[in-house]
Amino acid sequence: MQEGKTGNYVKYEDYVALEKKLTDMAVQLANAERKCRELAVAAENNLIDSECHVAELEEALRDKQALLEAAEKRIAEHRKVLNSLAAVARRYLPDYDEHPEIQAADELLESAAGIGVKGE
Repeated sequence: MQEGKTGNYVKYEDYVALEKKLTDMAVQLANAERKCRELAVAAENNLIDSECHVAELEEALRDKQALLEAAEKRIAEHRKVLNSLAAVARRYLPDYDEHPEIQAADELLESAAGIGVKGE
């Protein structure tokens, strides 16, 4: 038996049981702290991976936007050429009204002119 703080005696078996319980709790706490550190490292690694992926996606988006803008410029240039050709055909073909295929192409050009393209 050992004397406790209050002057009461504590059985040795109770003291050993309490000491074992405290030791077990200390081990559990150490394991929980280790697991928390592991989770924090994993979360940080996931964040870094996500940031890298976002950067890659942003770069890919910029590349696609540049390609789209270049395509829109080419479309606008081609439309100008086709409109010029249509104007020349209307001006210099004396029998313009007798060529339905030219008229159909001209109507197609006019309807396409209503489609908005950046740069125009």
